[in-house]
Amino acid sequence: MALDAVDAIRQLQDRSSAKRRSAAKQLRKLGDPNAGPALLEALKNEVRDSRTWETQYQMTMALGTCGSPSDLPYLRDLVLQRETLHAVHTAGGDAIVRLSYMEHSHAEAIRWCLTTGNETLVGGALQAVAMLRLAPDQETVTDVLDFIEAKSCPVNDLLVVSGMVDHGGDRWSIRRERGCASGRCRAWHGGRRRL
Repeated sequence: MALDAVDAIRQLQDRSSAKRRSAAKQLRKLGDPNAGPALLEALKNEVRDSRTWETQYQMTMALGTCGSPSDLPYLRDLVLQRETLHAVHTAGGDAIVRLSYMEHSHAEAIRWCLTTGNETLVGGALQAVAMLRLAPDQETVTDVLDFIEAKSCPVNDLLVVSGMVDHGGDRWSIRRERGCASGRCRAWHGGRRRL
């Protein structure tokens, strides 16, 4: 039998991680905004134990459906901490976009995720974009495509050695060009993809 919101909120304090995880899953399905404060407090306690990563993931996802935009500062701080778990980055990106969507600022949230450079966080943000069927503006789409292109090209924006230049005597320098030597993108010689 599925828990109602009151029982699920109570179960967030259970000693068993599996029961806390189950409660978070149920609250995520219910989407009850009254559960937001309890979920935030439970998540703050849960992130102290790296062994409960699945529970942390479910609580973060539930916060995205039950929380409020006032929870955004905590989520942003959480995903910027180095010790935050991989799964929480995914859920954090999703929750940040969902909560920002409430204030019609999802484009800003997507761009914020992009500026972190964290692929997992961006993946979670794009997951929320897909699930909510959002239509980002052209600037945001371009930013996302640029991020993906930069991450998919292993030597993009690195200096690529393309030859040695003799200046006479023992003086040599390396001629360098910016771009991608793999040929998988159009970044060579500063070229830029256009939409």
